[in-house]
Amino acid sequence: MSKILEKAVHIQLYAYLTNNKIITSKQFGFRPKLSTGTALAHFTDNILQNMDTGRFTGAVFLDLSKAFDTVDHHLLLQKLVNIGLTDSTVQSFRSYLTNRSQITAVRDAHSLAAKMPVGVPQGSILGPLLFLIYVNDLPNCPLASDIVLYADDTVLYYSSKDLTDLQLHLNVDLETVSEWFSRNLLTLNLSKCNSVIFGSPHKLKRIQEISIQVKGTILDSTESFQYLGVTLHQSVSWADHIESVCTEED
Repeated sequence: MSKILEKAVHIQLYAYLTNNKIITSKQFGFRPKLSTGTALAHFTDNILQNMDTGRFTGAVFLDLSKAFDTVDHHLLLQKLVNIGLTDSTVQSFRSYLTNRSQITAVRDAHSLAAKMPVGVPQGSILGPLLFLIYVNDLPNCPLASDIVLYADDTVLYYSSKDLTDLQLHLNVDLETVSEWFSRNLLTLNLSKCNSVIFGSPHKLKRIQEISIQVKGTILDSTESFQYLGVTLHQSVSWADHIESVCTEED
C-alpha cells in the first residue's frame, strides 16, 4: 500500500471512528487535539480533587512488553468486525497485515527475510490507529478504578480515604486488567510496573505499607514516577520534575 493510499485510508477510518464515537474517551494517544499534556492534566486533576476531600489515590503504571509488535492479527481483524466495518473493508485490512516480512541490516550485512505473523507495521501511518482499535475495549472491563490510556501507556487508579479499601480494589482490578491483557495476547512487564500512593503531605506521613500485586507478584512501590515525560511525586509536588529537567540541561 502506497503512503498516499495509506493516508487516505487513515483519514476515512478515523472519520468513521469519530463520527460513530467508537474510540474510548479514556484514550489520549494519537488523537487530534489530545496529547500527553491533556492526559497528564486529566490524571493529576483527579488526584488533586481527591486530595482536597482527604482521599488517597493509588495509581499503578502498567508497562507492556513490545505492545505494538505483539498485536495478534486475528484478534485485530475480529475487533474491526466488531466496530462495524464491512466485510470488504476488513478483507482489505487482512491483505494489508498479512504476508509481511522484515530483515535486520547492519551496515552491508542483511539477515534473511522473516515473516511477521503479529504486530502492526512500525513506522506506518495506519499502525498507531490500528493499535488504538486493538486496546479500545480495555476500559470496558468491570472496574472500580479509573483508567487512562496513552497508546500503550496505561495507568490504573483508585481513590479512597481508607488504604485497606484502596488496596483491595486496586488488586481486584489489576487481576481483571491482567486477564484482559492475557486474552488479547499482550504481556505485562511486571518488573517495570510501578505503584504510587498520592495524597497530601500530612496524610502521607501516616501512611501504612500496602501491597499492590498482580498474579502473585508484588509491584514496586515508589514515591515518584516518570509518566509521559513528567516526574510525578506522590504529594503532587513538582520539585522532582524540576530537578530532573535541570539535571538534564546541565
